[in-house]
Amino acid sequence: MVRRCTNCNDCTEALFAQKKDLLSSKYAFISFKSNGGLIYPSPSVVRICEVVERCFRLVEARGLHLTTETAFLSKHVTLPTLKDLLLEGT
Repeated sequence: MVRRCTNCNDCTEALFAQKKDLLSSKYAFISFKSNGGLIYPSPSVVRICEVVERCFRLVEARGLHLTTETAFLSKHVTLPTLKDLLLEGT
């Protein structure tokens, strides 16, 4: 989808895994389920998903509600910027 919508190499590199990334165990489940049709996210996208999942699990464990969740997340969670995530891989 995004690959068809942009010609920006930096954008596609930030969103999609490179061949060298596919050796990571983080991609084993995607490989198992893929049958060749799934898109592999970049390590940065995987990291964002992991952080967000951890936040939701923490919120769920504390029994917080949506309005409380929003306040909690904005107060206690600092997501890395895209620039930070891109630099992390260098």
